[in-house]
Amino acid sequence: MFAAIAFALVVVGGALWWVTLRFLGVYRRVPVENYVIWALAAGVGLYALIHEPSVVNGAAVLVPTVVLGLAAWHLNVSANARFPRDEVRLRVGDRFPRFSLPDSQRRPFQSESLEGVSSALYLFYRGDW
Repeated sequence: MFAAIAFALVVVGGALWWVTLRFLGVYRRVPVENYVIWALAAGVGLYALIHEPSVVNGAAVLVPTVVLGLAAWHLNVSANARFPRDEVRLRVGDRFPRFSLPDSQRRPFQSESLEGVSSALYLFYRGDW
């Protein structure tokens, strides 16, 4: 029974991650709630394995541990390789990079439209605070 709970928690954690990305459009570098759910699943599986050693209960420990490890690797190693932290770091006197993003009315905004303006204020809302 505890193995089934562990596997269900793995699915719930994955579904939560998918829904958060797909429907809410929120990308977090550290999805703490997913990590907690998968760690809880591994703990439940470990409890099941200690009290009744079996292959299924061993898998109930292994599967959430692997999922947690892969998610942590993907977010901390793989994502950092694709998006280096210092890639867009600006220093005093650097020109601001050109970009195109949707504005608050979802119309495209081109940074070139502000050329010749002496100053501008850019606000980039992270969306996951």
